[in-house]
Parts: sequence; C-alpha cells; structure tokens
Amino acid sequence: MLRSLPVLLADDEIKILGETLARKDREKRNLEAEKKLNAQSFKDKIDTLDEDMRSLATTIRDGREYRPVECREEFNYERGIIEVMRVDTGEVVEQRRMTESERQGKLFEREQPSEQKEQTAEASEQPATDELHAEPVDDDEFEASKDTSLSTKKAGRKKKDSESVKPIRGYLPEGPIV
Repeated sequence: MLRSLPVLLADDEIKILGETLARKDREKRNLEAEKKLNAQSFKDKIDTLDEDMRSLATTIRDGREYRPVECREEFNYERGIIEVMRVDTGEVVEQRRMTESERQGKLFEREQPSEQKEQTAEASEQPATDELHAEPVDDDEFEASKDTSLSTKKAGRKKKDSESVKPIRGYLPEGPIV
C-alpha cells in the first residue's frame, strides 16, 4: 500500500523544482501579456466598428454627407464681398468681405487659354540674354533710331513687346528698328 507522506528533499531536487517554478512563472506572464495585447486589439477593432456605425447612422438620419465639391469664387466689387459658389448647383456656400488687396483687383491679370499660358511659361523660363542681343552702333544710328521710335508712337501704332525695346546709346537690338 502507498501513502502520500512528507519526504525531505535533497538540495538538487529543490534546485530543479525552483527552475520549474521560474519557467512556469515566465509562461504565465507571457500568456497574460498576450491576453492583454489581444484584448486591446479586439477592443480597438470593436471601437472602430462602433464609430463607423455611429457615422453611418448620422448620415442615414440626416440624408446627406460631406464630399469634395467643385466651387468657384465670385468677386462682387459693388458690395465688397466674395461669394464661394458650388459649381454643380450655383448655391452660395460662403460669403465674406473682401480684403483690402482683393478690393484693388488684379489690373493686368486676365484668363488666358491654357495653350497660351504654357507658351508664356516657356518664354519666361528662357534667360534674358536669349531675348535681346545688342550690337554696337554709332551715334548717327542711335539718333535715327530715336526718331523712328518717336514717329511710330505719333502714328498711334501699337508695338509688339519685341519692338518696344528702347535703344541704349551705343547699342541697338539686333534686327530692323521700325
């Protein structure tokens, strides 16, 4: 017959049991950490679903939602206001007073066709030295060019940009001066 009775342990048995206890403690802490990590992960997923459901319920209740909509600004100089209007419905969605600089307007800015804007952008990228080449001239040519320039102005002829360069004493732009 066998009975379970207390037995004194040897030192090496106590050491083995201590190592087993430490290993079991480590396993327990790892499982608790994993449980906590998974619990947080599940909580986060559930919270995300709750927020999505609230948002959808609000959208359904209101019958509308926010989306990007094409708008344009209309400047009303008489009233001194700027109205932001929806392009699709023409509805005014915002109205504000013009700033001081907006009241001044843009005197020289006009809408250009996109092709013309590209040409203008390309021309502005070229260095200034490509746009004007000067060569030395004597004083008589300089005086003659001034007279020609003045007679053109008097005739009321509108000059092109390339013709509006005024000669510098001793230098004339390449090409004929009209």
